[in-house]
Amino acid sequence: MAEIVKGKTSTGFEYEIDKEIVDDWNFIERLARVEQGQSVSEMINVIVTLIGKDGYDNLKKHCQTDTGRIPIKRLMNEYYEIMGENDFTKN
Repeated sequence: MAEIVKGKTSTGFEYEIDKEIVDDWNFIERLARVEQGQSVSEMINVIVTLIGKDGYDNLKKHCQTDTGRIPIKRLMNEYYEIMGENDFTKN
């Protein structure tokens, strides 16, 4: 049975992460490609892998402005907060 970690960012976005995800080499490879700046699509894959498709869709809704735009900085700040507040995502 997977261990699920629940969290909430400072802006109120609630998420769940399967702890097994961050112990998966495929996830680490995706993360490495993102950190090397190789692919924007890999960033999307990392977020979807981390918090699931529903979590990703909810994150986009959470970050969406009244005009329908999703500011990149806002979404990335949420991602960095999620990654930063969980000890198991740190090396």
